[in-house]
Parts: sequence; C-alpha cells; structure tokens
Amino acid sequence: MTVFVFTVGLCFFAILQAGYWFLRGRGEGRAASLLARLGGVAADVEVSLLRQEDDESGLIAGLRHRLRQAGEDPEISSFFAKSALFAMVGGLLALILSGAFEPSLLGALVGSLVPYLQLSQRRNARLMDIEKSIPEALQIMIISLRAGHPLPKAVETTAEELSGPLRTEFKMLAEELKLGRSVEEAFLNFGNRLGSVGTVRTLVVAIVVLQQTGGNLVEVLDQLVGALHDQAQYTRKLAAMTAEGRMSARILGGLPPMFLFLTYLVAPDYIMALFTSTAGLGVFGVACTLYFLGLLWLKSMLASGAAS
Repeated sequence: MTVFVFTVGLCFFAILQAGYWFLRGRGEGRAASLLARLGGVAADVEVSLLRQEDDESGLIAGLRHRLRQAGEDPEISSFFAKSALFAMVGGLLALILSGAFEPSLLGALVGSLVPYLQLSQRRNARLMDIEKSIPEALQIMIISLRAGHPLPKAVETTAEELSGPLRTEFKMLAEELKLGRSVEEAFLNFGNRLGSVGTVRTLVVAIVVLQQTGGNLVEVLDQLVGALHDQAQYTRKLAAMTAEGRMSARILGGLPPMFLFLTYLVAPDYIMALFTSTAGLGVFGVACTLYFLGLLWLKSMLASGAAS
C-alpha cells in the first residue's frame, strides 16, 4: 500500500512538473516564432519549395512542420512535454483503476499518443479548411488587382476580407511583404508553411514564375480559379461515390474497441486478465498490432480506390 501511495504521489509531482515546462515552452515558442517572422536569427524555414523534401526528412523537422501546419507554436519541447503529461495521466489512471503496474505502462503508452492524434486531426482539418478557402482568396486578389492595386496591397486586402485559418496565413504573408521581403521570398515561405496543400503550391509557383518572367497575373489567377472549381466538383462527386466504402471502413475499425469496452462493462474480470498476466499482455499486443495493420490496409484500399 505504501508503494502504491508513493507511486501515485510521484506521478502527480511529475504531472505538475510537465505542466510547468509545457507552459514555459509555449511562451518561448511564441517569442521565437515572432522573432523568425521579423527576420531574426531564429528563422529556420528555407525559402525554396524545391528543397522542402530534404528539409523535412528528419523526424524533429517533420514534427515541427506539422505543428506549423496545425496552427500551433512550432516548439518541439512543448509538444514533448504535453506528450509526457498525457502519458503520466494515462499511466496514473490505469494504475488507479487496475491497482497493478503492468496496465499503467499500457495507459502511459496510449496517453502519449493522444497529443499526436490530436495534432494530426487539427492539422488535417486546418489544411482542408485552407484548401476550401483558396478559391475565395484568389477571387478577392483578382478583384483587387483589377482595381489597380499592386500585389502586396492585394495580399493585404485579401487577408482583411478572409476568415478562418487562411486569414492568418495571408496576414503573415502581408506582414512579411511589409517588412521588406521580396515577393518571391515571401510567397515561397507561404508555400513552405502550407506545402501539403496542392492549390497553395500551384499558386506560389505561378506567382514566382510570373514575377521572374513577366505576364498577366490576373489572367493566370482566373484560369486557376476555374481549375479549382472543376477540381472541387470532381472531389464532391468522388466523395459521394465512395461514401459507402468509407462508412464500412469506419464501422469495421470501430467494432474491436467497442466490443472490448462492452465486454469490460459486462465482465471486467475477463478483460482485466489481458492486463494482469504476461500471456494476456502478449495476446493484447499481438491483437493491437493486427488491428492497426488492418486499419492501414483499409486506408490503403480507400486511397487506391480514390486514385483510380
């Protein structure tokens, strides 16, 4: 009993420490991000779309890039502190509920994955929202350019008229142009931040090429808006045709966790045998591995169907 109380107290202390370092890291990340946007020494973004794949090859750089795309502070220490905090909370809850040490390891593992899953969900939702808002932004830019405004002023007007996450990105783009960055460099930074959005990359390439070679920017943006509308129509049609397969995949993916939860409510001792014995942990580990492999298989099948 004394060991159990000591372990719980140690976990609470570690949670408080992780929370402190997480809040401190967020503050330092905001300061570094502001310094980078002002052109200070903390800038760590290369201004070339051609080098993006090489720059994001490392795990740390890739994680920092995902944090940027999710609209969060690109501070790795804050994210790791948050992961450690969730791991401690998950391990502590599993320790309190089971009273054994082995389930707490599994709870800590599951808890450490929660921040990354949340990050992926926020990133995907934000990028999808940005991609949907690109046609509206281009139309505002076209109207501003036709009114005789230069490109930096058109970008500023677009940032004022937009809403959602794309408004934030255009505000950062307008601020960089105001601070004296060239149009090519500012738009390449914009493309590096949102490199996963194909429409943004197309827009950046078009503007950079036209800045270097000359041409009618309004006409190019008009053609790009038309192409985006056709692509959106095709995407909606494809989503309607694959709705049944995606729903079946969600049902198949949700059945094992739901079955495990319902069985635990009916016969908790039967389920806890998986976490209180070495053989049970082994069986549970194999089952989780096969489950996640099945999810990846379903995802690949849906992706190949969409590609065809």
